Amino acid sequence: SWNAIEGASGYQIWRAEKEKDSYSIVKSITDSKVTSYTNSGLESGKTYYFKIRAYIDTEGKKTFGEYSQVQGILIP
Repeated sequence: SWNAIEGASGYQIWRAEKEKDSYSIVKSITDSKVTSYTNSGLESGKTYYFKIRAYIDTEGKKTFGEYSQVQGILIP
């Protein structure tokens, strides 16, 4: 989960298997009120790295904010 960004149209969630690896988008959230995401199907005992960025959608054109800090999450 994350804190809502005032004025955002939505969020993109990015994931990598190593902190310094290439990140891939795993979810684009188009409802600015949604501030959590559950990424299912991940391997137990492994750490995955996530970062998020907000965007504003103006007449179909997205303007992206900065990425959040990377968070490593160990899957139980």
